[in-house]
Amino acid sequence: MTQLVVPSHTLTLVAPQGVSSLPLVELDKAKVRAERRHLQLRKGSKKRREADCSYGDFGRSLRFNAWELCHAAKKTELTRTFTQLQVDTLGILFAHEHHSRFVWDTENLRCADGSGMWLEDFSGTGLAGRVGEALAYLAMIKLWGYVYWDRIASVWLRAARSAQIEHRDMVQVARYTGNLVGNLPSLQPDFIFEKSDRTLSLMEAKGSFVTPGNNRPDVKKALKHGLEQLDAWASLITPAPSNSVAIGSLLREASDPCEDPSLMVHVDPPPTGRPIIDPIALPPDGLRRANYGAWLGQMGFRGSGSALADGRQVETRPIVLPVVTLNGRDFALSTQGWRVDRRWPRLFPWWHFELLEDIPPELRIDLMRDAGVTGLFVSGLEVTILRAVSDALRMASSQALMELQPIVDFDTREGRQPEGFYGSVMPDGSLLGIVSSNLLGQQFRTETFAL
Repeated sequence: MTQLVVPSHTLTLVAPQGVSSLPLVELDKAKVRAERRHLQLRKGSKKRREADCSYGDFGRSLRFNAWELCHAAKKTELTRTFTQLQVDTLGILFAHEHHSRFVWDTENLRCADGSGMWLEDFSGTGLAGRVGEALAYLAMIKLWGYVYWDRIASVWLRAARSAQIEHRDMVQVARYTGNLVGNLPSLQPDFIFEKSDRTLSLMEAKGSFVTPGNNRPDVKKALKHGLEQLDAWASLITPAPSNSVAIGSLLREASDPCEDPSLMVHVDPPPTGRPIIDPIALPPDGLRRANYGAWLGQMGFRGSGSALADGRQVETRPIVLPVVTLNGRDFALSTQGWRVDRRWPRLFPWWHFELLEDIPPELRIDLMRDAGVTGLFVSGLEVTILRAVSDALRMASSQALMELQPIVDFDTREGRQPEGFYGSVMPDGSLLGIVSSNLLGQQFRTETFAL
């Protein structure tokens, strides 16, 4: 009988490369909230001449590489509703499509001249919003020590269902937040973050590509609206957030004649929301479940990821994954694609990883090279964290997740990137990048996980 073979979806991508940074300026919250108060220093004034930029002095600087920006963009996508195809492509496509629009390996991240990205002004959707969210995420984890995250609306709805909150209270919340922020598309801030000590923070990100020559981009309106969004939700959850952060990114083209560089501005006042119903108690491990549930989806285990985030107990099955050691830490990997040089790889049984364990390292490398593969594009998770996640899938609450410690000593930007790995590792233990065939061949092994 004739059979029809449908080829898998194929994409040819270019890996992101480069390093850059952005200075941060903390703004006066009273000026952000007040009418007719300017955020920028008066041109020609003594304060303006002595300041680092028109908004004041720089505070800390956010330094990051292109892989980290790609990793953050992928995480941003995973907090939305998605299909498996979107999970597999959107984050890396962000880097592939827009990597050349940025000028890398500079001390100040710039857009390429003539890129036209400034045609998108402050926006919660589109490229400006995605870049703004990714940069804000990097600031929260790299500068302020947060580890876990998800969209606040998703976290609140899961907690509300678990607490069996009545429908009329949900409607009351929707009306309350709608009245505060003015219109339905802007009912909630972007994200809720958590530190390892369970300190919580709400965050709203605003992104902008500034028109060349524009000395006065309208950042105040966006940040003021962000604070209103944060205030609307601060009283709806317990434990109460310790602070709320509105972050705006202002990215300029390389040859922009304005004095200000590309920069980020932020304001983080204490929450001031008024309670209208009893706040919803977030489960102690709720945000960690959401964080790792999304990344399980990225690794190809969407069903387990959804169950983990929702707090549902499920029957797991044994899954064999390759494991590599990077900077003294073991990471379980899920293959997203191949890195190839000059030719498309011939068919090779990459899914039978366990078959390679009995083959000598030199022969493994030769087999990969013969197949035309010089490396694997992978997502992954640190092994002890993945085992804690596995345990959490089989129970309603997980002490193992609460005992996890962030990865704070894996730094790929300061000359400690392990040979054969090109990518990003976040404090939550998630990994995105390329592992070379040489590294895989030398230390290849597998472990079995219940997922």
